[in-house]
Amino acid sequence: MRPNMVRIGALEYSVVNESDEANYGNTDIGHLRISVDPKLPEIRQRETLLHEVLHAVTDRYLADDVDERVVRQLSAGLIDWMVANPDAVRWVMGG
Repeated sequence: MRPNMVRIGALEYSVVNESDEANYGNTDIGHLRISVDPKLPEIRQRETLLHEVLHAVTDRYLADDVDERVVRQLSAGLIDWMVANPDAVRWVMGG
């Protein structure tokens, strides 16, 4: 089940269902809100949540804006690695 909240540093972002014809998801930095389109296939929702989390992480921890293309490529590569390597992901997470 998808989480309703993610923590990035000291900030808690709510994660909500929201459809948008133009985007799979969105990160509202000011309102600490991440939306994901619930009509997407589950793997696309997972990638979208990771993509939006990367936006929040880069906003919090990097001084420069990160290009959308870079976030898109990172989220696709990371979700691919995580799905293909669940044992490695568990190990990285300390479990």
